[in-house]
Amino acid sequence: MWLLSEGFAERVGEWWTSYSVMGKPSFVLAKKLKMLKADLRRWNSEVFGRLEFRKAKVVDAGGMQRNKSEF
Repeated sequence: MWLLSEGFAERVGEWWTSYSVMGKPSFVLAKKLKMLKADLRRWNSEVFGRLEFRKAKVVDAGGMQRNKSEF
């Protein structure tokens, strides 16, 4: 789903280059991945929201419409 979002790769690239971490390469990689994970989680909730709640609403609405058509 993220990969289909317009500008996703560019956004990740911007975040990645904005992180300033000093140390051994393995330490830098680990820290940048942690920071990227936090940014991705925040971005996901802002853009997509809680999908399980949205899915439940759609399923409930579909069930209500099916019930109406049965009458």
